[in-house]
Amino acid sequence: EGEHVILVERKTEERWLVRKTITKEKGIVPKSILEDVASYNRLLDQVLEEKIGKLPVFGKLSPGEKMTAPKFVERPKPTEVEKGQPATFQCKVQGNPRPYVTWFKQTKIIKSTTEFEIYYDEENVSTLVINEVFPEDAGTYTVVAKNPAGFASCSADLTVQEFISEQTISRRTVSRSSSLLDILAEGIPPIFSSPLRPHLRVDEGSTLTLVIKVTGTPEPEVTLKVNDKTLKEKDDKRFSVTKTKEDHNFINVTFVLKDVKPGDAGTYEVTAENCEGTVTNHIDVEVIEKPKEEQEPPKFTQTFSDTVVTEEETVKLIVKYTGKPKPTVTWYRDDKPIREDSTKIIIQEDESTSTLEIPKSDVTDTAKYTCTASNPAGEVTHTAKVTVQEPNLTFVEKLQDIEVKENHVAMFVTKTNRPVDHVTWCKDGEPIKLDEPQDKYQAISEGPYQKLVIKNASIRDEGEYTCVLGDEETSADLVVIELPPEITTFLTDQTVAKDDTAQFFIELTKGDALVRWFKDGKELQFSDRVRLKIDGKRQVLVIKNSVLQDAGRYTCKVGDQSCSARLTVEPPSVEFTARLPEKQLCLKIRM
Repeated sequence: EGEHVILVERKTEERWLVRKTITKEKGIVPKSILEDVASYNRLLDQVLEEKIGKLPVFGKLSPGEKMTAPKFVERPKPTEVEKGQPATFQCKVQGNPRPYVTWFKQTKIIKSTTEFEIYYDEENVSTLVINEVFPEDAGTYTVVAKNPAGFASCSADLTVQEFISEQTISRRTVSRSSSLLDILAEGIPPIFSSPLRPHLRVDEGSTLTLVIKVTGTPEPEVTLKVNDKTLKEKDDKRFSVTKTKEDHNFINVTFVLKDVKPGDAGTYEVTAENCEGTVTNHIDVEVIEKPKEEQEPPKFTQTFSDTVVTEEETVKLIVKYTGKPKPTVTWYRDDKPIREDSTKIIIQEDESTSTLEIPKSDVTDTAKYTCTASNPAGEVTHTAKVTVQEPNLTFVEKLQDIEVKENHVAMFVTKTNRPVDHVTWCKDGEPIKLDEPQDKYQAISEGPYQKLVIKNASIRDEGEYTCVLGDEETSADLVVIELPPEITTFLTDQTVAKDDTAQFFIELTKGDALVRWFKDGKELQFSDRVRLKIDGKRQVLVIKNSVLQDAGRYTCKVGDQSCSARLTVEPPSVEFTARLPEKQLCLKIRM
């Protein structure tokens, strides 16, 4: 379209064989089109209108927004360039929602490629760049802006100047015709908002940042290649990618490469791709190397030696060093690097000193510690052994004297400087047999705490108690406050026959309690007939051969407590031991 043709042969009166003057392509076209320019132009307009009508419509309004049809506020201008030079068309549109812009050459849709670059920025400026113009690129270029409210279009011509002396080269010969499409897509091919600048210079050690704005439907996938090798975050910790969405369906992709090195120089290619197409952008990055400074290999001027400490003490290893450039210092524990974020080990750096500190060390910190200082001129290493010993066992909290009431629980507690599995408990110098079943003592070990529990404390439990740990020991006294005896089983009334034995029972909390007995308020005088039997905590008042005079109220007193019961002595009952024989009495009556 737009190219001159030469009539080769009349096939029929209605169809002619023609050859294009530039690309040498041959084809049969209707005679009417070639004879009537107006008919040809109408045909092009008709085809273009059909394609515009089929263009997809994109864009949504926010609540409260007003829809407006597209309108060009800046139109593309006719352009005349020499063959091999770049050509640029630019326009600016307005409309709400944001119009979708499509470029045509005659009736063919132009897809953004490395030869035909299309940009559409957030200011609604769309640019078509033909990087190298060929003669067949001459013709009419139309830009169409479309949204749900309608569409607008405008056109501009491209004229290509060529020199007769030069050999004619067409895009056909270099396979560049793929930029022109005769099909319509359901989505939007990727479009960059603006090209990258062709060249960028960055200093060695600085951060390289590339910001790309791209749009497309569906959302394009954006990748970065450096010297034809795809750069990924997982492959280089210095590299990161962030993606944010902006207005007008633009995606803002930021590539960041920290601590740039000379080897990072080269061609950076950004590719945006979706199912509708692919677009690329290039930039050449030059890394300005730092001036080479005088180098001096690392050297330790102060080191640390083998160290032995006791648990809870602080370990501090110090090295001092020299070197140009300043060496990088790394610490190792048993040949494994020590993490900088370690919560237990503190590493501090100043101009020429590095310090490793372990506060409150324990036996697990025993290891081989290595310090390495390195720079481009060399490396130096120093190693020493750190041994953390357990402290000698000792009592940090000694036993305290205890005073408890009788029948209560007494508990001795002591604390050692570290947990122990076993200690020995003694009473008055004699080991307490805790391994035998018994209800009196219980030994408890809870980490550094050692406890001895004495249940139901009595006067007999008084004495000195000792906790023995190797050569260390601690002692304390137990004092038991004696409680007065109490009656637990009280007297009950008794009734006996004369000459029988009467018994009164009581039970006490203590077996050695002093009990006083009374009869009718007078203290009893014991005898062979009236006796008191004591069996531990049980006492029995026994009255043999009871007589009537033994009857009365009997009372026992224990301290301030007393109880009473009545004794009743009944006289013996009269019983016949033999019966009289039966006799029959006869009476004679005289008349």
